[in-house]
Amino acid sequence: MSTLRYRLLLVLLPLLLVGNLALAESTVEPERWRLSGFGSLWVTGGDDEGQGVRRDLYMHGLADGDASLAWGGLLGLQLDAHFTDQLGGAIQLVGRDRLDDSLENSVEWAFLRYQFTPEWQLRMGRIGLDIYLLSEYRSVGFSYLWSRPPSEFYTTVPFQSFEGADLTWSRPVGGGQLRAKIYGGETSSDLKLQSGVIELNFSPIYGVVLTWESDVWHWRVAATTNKVDEPGGYFPGLEPLGQSLEQLAPLWPQAGELSGEMTVDGERYYYYGIGVGYNRDLWQVQAEVGRIESTVGFYPLINKGYLSLGRQVGPVTVFGVLAANQGDEERTIVSSPPPPLNMLQPQLQEQVQSLWDGLNVEQHTVSLGLRWDVRYDLALKLQWDRSWVDQYGTSLWQIEEIPDRDLVIDTLTLNLDGIF
Repeated sequence: MSTLRYRLLLVLLPLLLVGNLALAESTVEPERWRLSGFGSLWVTGGDDEGQGVRRDLYMHGLADGDASLAWGGLLGLQLDAHFTDQLGGAIQLVGRDRLDDSLENSVEWAFLRYQFTPEWQLRMGRIGLDIYLLSEYRSVGFSYLWSRPPSEFYTTVPFQSFEGADLTWSRPVGGGQLRAKIYGGETSSDLKLQSGVIELNFSPIYGVVLTWESDVWHWRVAATTNKVDEPGGYFPGLEPLGQSLEQLAPLWPQAGELSGEMTVDGERYYYYGIGVGYNRDLWQVQAEVGRIESTVGFYPLINKGYLSLGRQVGPVTVFGVLAANQGDEERTIVSSPPPPLNMLQPQLQEQVQSLWDGLNVEQHTVSLGLRWDVRYDLALKLQWDRSWVDQYGTSLWQIEEIPDRDLVIDTLTLNLDGIF
């Protein structure tokens, strides 16, 4: 049994046990249990044969200029339970396209919740990672304006939940609700790289969140750090290459430096983000900016953000989005090995250069779209994206080889989002 599956069972069993005990009590009222759901149907098409569109790094890409209905399809079920006035919990199952489409990965939430006082709440289990404005409902397409969240901002973090606990303090302030949260635990995610599909583990992960929300405004400041938990030392899938470079270091000094930058065990990632949302009358405005820093040698520093503006006209909302993602470091140039290595391993320099180039992000996107609220629980959306992608900044796309030029990629998405 995998470590992740074992952790998940430890989460689910207490929830099910408490649920059975609650059901055995004749005083349990039906309204203490609530089953709800959400779903999406997509048709998406891209115009570049070599770059696959990805909603998230743990999903397959859509390339070859094809359109796909299954790629963006999603179905989610959520069970909320209130065992007592203080004790409750939730389980959320989401079926969607994934690199590893297992049951354990489909459980996005599974936690117990205890309300000590009106101000203090503790949750334990598998919990959504709270770093974005959309953190609590990122899978629920009906809850936001666009066909999909801006890739430049939302795709760079490859996981949406963690196993652990969070503690929240809240109280009314200035006509809104002020919340402060701390959390900690561990998580993992599958990633599709040029070297194949790998699993990356993080333990521990810590974070803090401060939010203020009213009927009109939503402000959020978040920071998190996580430690890479890879006992092998090298980034998953790169151990053979890293060891080969280490052995070549006496003859090729840069090889030793490159090998050292591939080691990740004990290294850390840091994320900082600020977001604001405004929703009043016929206008919807939302913006977020963030920064990812890392002590992993080959992982670039990333600055990202977007601005979204929507205007409602009857049942239709017209919207536009500007999004950007850009590193603040120069491209690493891998030199050619000295003789006779360049003759014995002629492809080595190209292989290492491709690895470094494939991890960079350098792109910006303009999006235009329409959202038609067909009824109170159903929305039809149409969105066009034009992305300008640097030749050495394609890591948000699924690529088979680094392109030989800067790219301009158009993507058209039609989707139907609903709740029930």
